[in-house]
Amino acid sequence: MLSAAAGRYGIERGFLISVAAIENGPVVPSGEGMTRGLGVLPKEKYPTFEQQVIGSALTIANTVVRYEQNLGRSAYEGSHYSPEFILYFSQGGPGYPGYARVGVLNDPTNLNANHVRNLTNAYAAVVTGSVVV
Repeated sequence: MLSAAAGRYGIERGFLISVAAIENGPVVPSGEGMTRGLGVLPKEKYPTFEQQVIGSALTIANTVVRYEQNLGRSAYEGSHYSPEFILYFSQGGPGYPGYARVGVLNDPTNLNANHVRNLTNAYAAVVTGSVVV
């Protein structure tokens, strides 16, 4: 499901896998039972794992475009997303509020403060092959 969505929306597969790995979204039904979603809100609009994956993939694809338009540089460093893009994706920047903004009401325990670090580490593990996906 993750690989297919990455291909469909032209995003880096390892990045979507990394988002899925670190997110602790609401429990949603999937084709195999119940699982954690990818943190795509509102849950009512993305009530299943499959819809969560599509919502996240679309967000990544749209964020690549926003990043490149608003910052005037590529989201890539070589063949992978740059650390600057990962920060922008996670915390936001010009023209984009961020996937996991710090201090929002739906984050009462402030987990979003660790999002960029967790995403960076998960993505690095996928990119270097130290995590088999």
